[in-house]
Amino acid sequence: MRARNPSVPDFSPCLVPNPVARNQLLSRTWRDVVEADVRAYIKEELTSCLSRSDYEIFLQHGLAAPDDSLCRRVSRAIDEFIFQAAVQYGPEIFLLPEVLQRVTDWARKENGGDELWKKLGKRFALHARVHRGTAKAPLDPWWVRSRRAIIQETKFLKEYLPVKLPKHRTPSKEQLLDAVLDTIEDNASKFPKLLRIGASSFLVFIKLETKLLRTLLEQGITPADFTGKLIQSVTNYTPESARQIINRQLSRPRP
Repeated sequence: MRARNPSVPDFSPCLVPNPVARNQLLSRTWRDVVEADVRAYIKEELTSCLSRSDYEIFLQHGLAAPDDSLCRRVSRAIDEFIFQAAVQYGPEIFLLPEVLQRVTDWARKENGGDELWKKLGKRFALHARVHRGTAKAPLDPWWVRSRRAIIQETKFLKEYLPVKLPKHRTPSKEQLLDAVLDTIEDNASKFPKLLRIGASSFLVFIKLETKLLRTLLEQGITPADFTGKLIQSVTNYTPESARQIINRQLSRPRP
């Protein structure tokens, strides 16, 4: 989204169903938008699994931290991120230099690096099947951790969005999309999870599901229903299946 990367010019994206990725990564604007999404994802994952001090040192030194044990902890955390993000973003994860450095380390100096590359290949293959709708993406850890927060953010969106819409006529699809962008950007602190999903998934979802968004505003569905459809659009789980799986995961004690 525009607020995630100030270098991206002010524009209203035109999104189409199942966009073809041809030459997208050759576009600087496209790379900037997607890199901002992936960057936000790695920040959230690393801050959730590293201590604050470890994360601060990582910000200063990257993968060249002066302490060997810290390097190993950071490397393991980035590896876990790579395997998670590969399913959602596919090869776009290589837009992050630290990801490119880690997979290079696998090949050149990591014991067991060949097995890590095999695992990454399987995750990319899953990404392709999820994209085609023939497989389901993992719900844990991000969706399990985030579903309740997304429901709350959807409530905020439902509350704030009408202010941005025309008062005396039915808004067009383009006006709805612009209103959602403006609402989230003007109240960014209220929408951290929707911003994390970002241009690559959330904007495509609302463009394709304009009718569902209208129904939400008209009280025809609940924020939980809307969130279930959003999760389905990314993972291919039906809303009820996702709800049940996430609730079971939340009820399990974490190691």
